[in-house]
Amino acid sequence: QTGINIMLQIIKSYHKIYPLTEQEIDIVWIAAMTRILTSVLFASEKIALHPENREYLEVHAKPGWKLLEQYADIDPKEM
Repeated sequence: QTGINIMLQIIKSYHKIYPLTEQEIDIVWIAAMTRILTSVLFASEKIALHPENREYLEVHAKPGWKLLEQYADIDPKEM
């Protein structure tokens, strides 16, 4: 969750100087979540191809899935 908090602080600071539109806020959020989703999907593919490395490959995938589940229904404008 620290990564999300850092991202939010950066966006809020930027927004104070250069106000973002609602659409821009949505796009930043979608881009961040898409990046996390891409990462966990690549990990899932690698796990399927190399199940012997599952433990190693899940090191980053598990927190990514948890984060996506946690923020799935959140409106970025309310953060």
